[in-house]
Amino acid sequence: MKRSTIYSALAGLLVCCSSAQAEWVATLYSGDSHTYASDLTVVQPGTQSDATIDRVSWAPHPLGHGAPYYGVRISYFPSVSSHVGALFDFTHYKMYAETEEPASLRGTWNGKPVYEYITLASAIRSLEIAHGVNLASLDAEYRWNTDFNDGPWQTHIGAGLVAYVPHADGIIDGVGVDESYQYGGIGGQIFGGAEYALPARWQPRNMRFTLLVEGKLDSGNLDLALDPDTRLETRVTTLHAIVGLSLHF
Repeated sequence: MKRSTIYSALAGLLVCCSSAQAEWVATLYSGDSHTYASDLTVVQPGTQSDATIDRVSWAPHPLGHGAPYYGVRISYFPSVSSHVGALFDFTHYKMYAETEEPASLRGTWNGKPVYEYITLASAIRSLEIAHGVNLASLDAEYRWNTDFNDGPWQTHIGAGLVAYVPHADGIIDGVGVDESYQYGGIGGQIFGGAEYALPARWQPRNMRFTLLVEGKLDSGNLDLALDPDTRLETRVTTLHAIVGLSLHF
């Protein structure tokens, strides 16, 4: 699934679903993420290396470290009373390999068979997806208390397919590697949360502002081709906690 495919699907969704009675929800949000440790396979023909590093730890380096987390979401419901809707979600978060952590290296490294415990920095001095993992998803959502008539809270759950569009760079086995944004793989996500309707006196006519709190979990495969001639593969699983402001119209 390429980025062009995702954008085409979103455009089709918007055209097909447009209706005078429909409800749209636009959301801006920020938050934090935790990516679980994962095995990382490194294939680098120039150094005769083809090995897997077990249990690489990843850090998000949130706002205080100059690594902003942000997202935007567009949701569609056939009417204000609809429980089921569809949404497009884009999340920008980051992953930094914890190079001072111990790791197990197995396979072929610099042309020699290896199976040993190392400090990750001895093989990978740095590896950063610092311009963002960039997760784009198409999801289905179910919500309760659709029009807020039964109180200010509206809860929801959902799930969908995600595509990863990362930008990675680093120094692997002494070789500086880099690449521009690329399609990195496909996965899935689940999420659940709640919205709180702001007081009526703060609401514009025929619109409604709400505060969003949500947790979501995505998981999928990353397959990255870096220059010069380096391939990285890992499975990422990330837990997100987000807060945001939504506009219902």
